[in-house]
Amino acid sequence: MARVLLIDPPWYALQNVSYNKVSYGLASCAAVLRNNRHECILYNGEFGLVAEDHFKQDVITNFGLYLSNLEENSPIWKKTWHTIRTIIGDFKPDIVGITMPTAKYAIVVKITNHIKNEFSQVIIVAGGPHPTILPLETLKESSIDVVVKHEGELTFLELVNAIEKKSALENVAGIAFKCNGAIRENQNRPYIQDLDSLPFPAWDCTYQGTQHPPDSFGILFTSRGCPYQCTYCASNKIWSRKTRFMSADRVLAELIYTAQRFKASTYRIADDTFILDKNRVMEICEKIKNAQLTIQWMCDIRADLCTPEILQTMKSAGCFRVNIGVESGNPEILNYIKKNITPKQVRRAFAMVKKAKLESLAYFMIGFPNETLKQVHDTTKLMYKLKSDFSCFCIVTPYPGTELYDYASCNGILPSTGEWSNFFHHSPKMGLTKNIAYDTLIQIIKKIQVKLDSDKEKNYRRKVFKRRIGLLVSNPMEFVARLWHKAWAFLKPR
Repeated sequence: MARVLLIDPPWYALQNVSYNKVSYGLASCAAVLRNNRHECILYNGEFGLVAEDHFKQDVITNFGLYLSNLEENSPIWKKTWHTIRTIIGDFKPDIVGITMPTAKYAIVVKITNHIKNEFSQVIIVAGGPHPTILPLETLKESSIDVVVKHEGELTFLELVNAIEKKSALENVAGIAFKCNGAIRENQNRPYIQDLDSLPFPAWDCTYQGTQHPPDSFGILFTSRGCPYQCTYCASNKIWSRKTRFMSADRVLAELIYTAQRFKASTYRIADDTFILDKNRVMEICEKIKNAQLTIQWMCDIRADLCTPEILQTMKSAGCFRVNIGVESGNPEILNYIKKNITPKQVRRAFAMVKKAKLESLAYFMIGFPNETLKQVHDTTKLMYKLKSDFSCFCIVTPYPGTELYDYASCNGILPSTGEWSNFFHHSPKMGLTKNIAYDTLIQIIKKIQVKLDSDKEKNYRRKVFKRRIGLLVSNPMEFVARLWHKAWAFLKPR
């Protein structure tokens, strides 16, 4: 039996934003490991660092906070390292696994360097988007010993078994690793075809899990893979273009398990596009209704796949919000990024969502390499016209593995890859556009943020009040339980 500590480092907290969701990927890996007699603890680095969410979304301010909280004397960093150090000292893991999106690169390197300096015997393994796309570079630039590429569950299990038995790592498919001063990369592992075969995520492995709000465990992936080729997204490089689906029965079983065991009642279905297979969605919704689950959930959908029927069916099964990637209000930009939708389809989709009485969240981005001021204004004009309940505004970021990254690299406009901390979708360092002066782009961003900040606070308070009243009417016991949890979190001794 090996002891494994799994770490999801803070990122939102570095920007002074509260986010308590536990990593689904790490919890899934923990379940597979535990089913094979290994002992796991999952540390959610976001939990407890920021008391409450802040409505301020100013990307310039956020980026400054992010950089300052990476400093050695930052209270957030001190608390993070103190907790990790304490867990390692008490639990004495043989292996530390850490998840590593590009946006978390800087904090991952900082954490792993500290672990290696103080606990040199611990083997450090990284997985996630960044090491999957850049495995050799990740190993060269950090204290990480092994990289797990693509899906983690089966690869990580075989790796842990090999480390426990002191077997050669050359035979473990899906990894890259350091060996006697050299770096080796093994062949990829085939993707898991039967997602139903995976155990439910081991949410109970979460460190201080009983102190987490129940909805920290309300996240679910019902499919993997994306058939689309958007130039700004690397999903099809990580999960493949072939979409693999969980069955409707498995989805229902996992919802029931999480609702009954962990009392989660609000869920985020985190598939790239939940409504790809409409028949499956209809079946899932019917099963939720027949099971009389008192849950609510949100999901990501595409504008061109919206129909009144599917929206109404999702609404009847507890869906309260749909998130739609609009990206741009300009047809040329939408074609350029291979989004394969039109502004007309977007307007029609949001009208259908409103008619179905669902909340809407719209994703937008500006700063594409060839984007003009007029095209940016087309986007802001559409953003104001849609009147979505919430809007998420992003700065175009050339993440590794994307077509946009390759274009930026070939054309000499890629930000320095020595500063991966700049690579996230709220970083003002990501000004790629050649047709708009940097200062002008920043002013546009600030102007949009003023509008979004105002709308977000107003809509958030209104929607939360409405949902709480709905919960009070439909499930008074759950309402009282949540109220008590919040009161205890405020009143408990520090």
